[in-house]
Amino acid sequence: MNIARHLRRATRTLPLVLSVALLAPLVTVSAAAEPAKVTTSEWRIHKPSTAFRDLPKLLPKEQTGFDAGIGQLEFVCLKSTFYLLLVQPSVKLRDSEPGGISVPATSPAAPGPLTFRNLYKEKSPLSRSLDLDADIHYAEISPALLASIAEASDLKLTLADRTYAITLSDLGPRLGSFRRFCEKGVVENPAHFDRP
Repeated sequence: MNIARHLRRATRTLPLVLSVALLAPLVTVSAAAEPAKVTTSEWRIHKPSTAFRDLPKLLPKEQTGFDAGIGQLEFVCLKSTFYLLLVQPSVKLRDSEPGGISVPATSPAAPGPLTFRNLYKEKSPLSRSLDLDADIHYAEISPALLASIAEASDLKLTLADRTYAITLSDLGPRLGSFRRFCEKGVVENPAHFDRP
């Protein structure tokens, strides 16, 4: 009799246990899929400093979402080669960290692969040209991706098993000015440059 009562109780609770077990992974996946939000605005071009090794930079005057962990976003250039920098990221990154960027409006498919490297853990043309007292990871941006970013109002960055939704605000026109300044030394629109 005791055995039969035990079996009846187990049968009654089994659907509830199964429901909880099946729902738990769904809740976890949903939370993990939510991208961290980063907003940028008032992008400005900075001419290289003459006081130390430096390069032309394009960075936002305002950036929110530093708690997301990717640090300050910056673009730098070596003539016609362009890089995306993550300056002082708080998220733990390996010296060579695979990632990716996609522009949802033009390429909603899987992110194009990028590798973010620790700037000062390797000898490269970029590390020999920048002398910044900061932890920096960088990735080279192809001309095609740079053109897509210039047309976008936002992008998605995947890095260290997380996704970041980045609002670019007024980056597009300034990225065009930045590219021409890097490649030809032309100050096309002074309003796009930081005032000294």
